[in-house]
Amino acid sequence: MAVVILAWVVVASVINPVGNFPINDDWAFALPVKAMVQDGAFRLTDWQGMTLVTQTLWGSIFCLPGGFSFTTLRISSLVLAVFIPLGCYRLMKASPARTAIVWIGVLAVAANPLFVPLSFTFMTDIPFLALAIISIVMLIRGVEGGSNRDLWTGLILGLLATFVRQTGIAIFLGYLVALPFHDGLRRRWFVTGLVPTLIVFGSLIAYKKMLIALGQLPDLYDAQAVLTAAMIQSIVTLKFGVLRILAWRTLVLLLHVGLFSFPVLILIARSLLRGTRTVRLARAVWIVGFSASASYYLWRERSLMPFLGNVVEAWGVGPVLLAGASPAGMPVGLRLTLTVISAVGGALWVLLLVDALLAFLRPGLDAPSRRWRLVFFAGFIALNCAVTVVNYAPIYDRYLLPIVTMSIVMAVSMAHANGSPPGRPAFVASGVVLAIFLLFSVAATRDYLVLNRARWELLTDLVERQRVSPQSIDGGFEFNNLASELESYQRSGQFARKTRARGQIARDPSHGRGFYEISLSPRAGATIVRRLDVQVWFPYSPPSLFVLQDNAPGT
Repeated sequence: MAVVILAWVVVASVINPVGNFPINDDWAFALPVKAMVQDGAFRLTDWQGMTLVTQTLWGSIFCLPGGFSFTTLRISSLVLAVFIPLGCYRLMKASPARTAIVWIGVLAVAANPLFVPLSFTFMTDIPFLALAIISIVMLIRGVEGGSNRDLWTGLILGLLATFVRQTGIAIFLGYLVALPFHDGLRRRWFVTGLVPTLIVFGSLIAYKKMLIALGQLPDLYDAQAVLTAAMIQSIVTLKFGVLRILAWRTLVLLLHVGLFSFPVLILIARSLLRGTRTVRLARAVWIVGFSASASYYLWRERSLMPFLGNVVEAWGVGPVLLAGASPAGMPVGLRLTLTVISAVGGALWVLLLVDALLAFLRPGLDAPSRRWRLVFFAGFIALNCAVTVVNYAPIYDRYLLPIVTMSIVMAVSMAHANGSPPGRPAFVASGVVLAIFLLFSVAATRDYLVLNRARWELLTDLVERQRVSPQSIDGGFEFNNLASELESYQRSGQFARKTRARGQIARDPSHGRGFYEISLSPRAGATIVRRLDVQVWFPYSPPSLFVLQDNAPGT
């Protein structure tokens, strides 16, 4: 435990979370904290699609001693983040897997290129996952150890997770389905399973009604639910065109789970190829066939990994939501290699799911505690997968973090299934992949923070020293929306409704010096006012930022 915490402190120190600026969408999640700390008021922006109550209170607690700042909020996320690998360790340690495999699983979670960058933001991903993992740990301890205190602690933590994101309901539904496999449909299933699930659903309904009554319901609050309902309707009414969307999103999910859990999959690959000669041949053909087909398809579609974006980009960690041309990023050969590895990992994951199903169907193979845990993990993963796949909304890689994390836990839990331990070459290969993941995560995340510090240095210079109106500056998605929301709150005590979806700035022709923008590259029709080079570690990170000024004022 102490080793994990110390390692996390070292990583955080190397990357450096300091900087009073937002990243990605976290300006929208930070503003309710600002309102809570400054005015004691619960105010949401229109950008929220989630409940956000727990996260707002958590951030406010950290900001109370020294006042609101984005640095403080990032530290609050880093504190919660350390509980994710620690919680996963608790879950995996309870499995029959070898200690070395358990620690590979912990490192696969901690070095994950989704986990590290998101830990340095105030996005909802880390607070939700931390509470969800700890909730699952406590529920399992409560059921298997017979402790009502642990059980109710787990349920309370699950409720807190649900009031970060509504998808926390997956904890309750997974538990509700899994519990009968441990001790049947007894009184405990009703009292700690069914009733709490109904209470959580009722709480979400009541919360929404409260927001409506207070005039605080965000414009995007029901967006995901509406788009999910629309896809379900398309499926029910037999609109077969939706099948292509479902197949694509399933492939995307499988590839990303395959890539990010690859360090563990390497260790169990040998066990997944066991059986009779015919079975081994069939499984080998499946791996080669699926990997080749998926890789060729993505090559043809020009969607080589990484292609979802929002966290892992071709140039490192993002998104870099600025004007100008994005860096070229990784060479095609490297991206094709990542794509093939992802496809192989996806193929192995399908075999792992087959083995999990077989293990479940053979009651004599595992103890009841193993079987119910397997159902619990699978239920949580499946419900999160369903929310991600059955939806017309855009899909981003950060949505997959809970799925990837619990998939690693489940893979480790299945590592013992056939008694075929990995050899030394498998551990070496797994260690190499983990080292690559860690180096990428640290270097690219560090570059991303450095780039944003440089951006806000340029913006501070324009606004505070040169007295340029924020409405005459396109400082990128975060700056533009943050400026707009703060102006609205100062004016009316409410955040702006109908937030600009892309953070567009209306150019102000009354400003005598014209329109400014922070850009990744020069552009025609604009003068380079300043260039700021960034000292990057990852070779494909954006190396420079430019302050551009329109040649003609008001154009």
